[in-house]
Amino acid sequence: MKFLTATVLSLSIFSVAIANDYEDAWAAIHKKNYKEAVLLLKKVTQNPATALDGYCTLLYLQTYLGKEQEIDGLVTSIMSNADKNSYIYSLWFNGAILGQYSKKQPYQLAFLNKVDQDNSINGTLKQASKYVRAMHYIFSNDDENAGKNWKQIGSLQEWQILGPF
Repeated sequence: MKFLTATVLSLSIFSVAIANDYEDAWAAIHKKNYKEAVLLLKKVTQNPATALDGYCTLLYLQTYLGKEQEIDGLVTSIMSNADKNSYIYSLWFNGAILGQYSKKQPYQLAFLNKVDQDNSINGTLKQASKYVRAMHYIFSNDDENAGKNWKQIGSLQEWQILGPF
């Protein structure tokens, strides 16, 4: 009984400490103490129960600061979430995920590979990843690989008009 009580008490203290880190991070953001907020959010990401919230807040903070870049662990956290399609769709054009249509960074290409390999990803997102990869090859002056990706999309190639739209 003592062990059970001690376990429950320590777990509740641990969860309060994690929640306080998240609240403290927001307090630091409100005070414009962004360095402290980043440190606190990185602590929040260490707990699997709060990791995705911490990563998303860190992502938006970095975006606000003009530092859209890779965030270690963000993609892993998103891909392990049951609602990953929603997160991927909403963060698609953020630089920490894919950014605008352009030549991609290695971490962005790795993300595209994960989208292509995961069978639980929505088909529209899979096709969009092929489009982004084709655009990457266009911006890289690699027409051959761009053409291969265009063909994989399966879009209409020969159009005919039947009547007014």
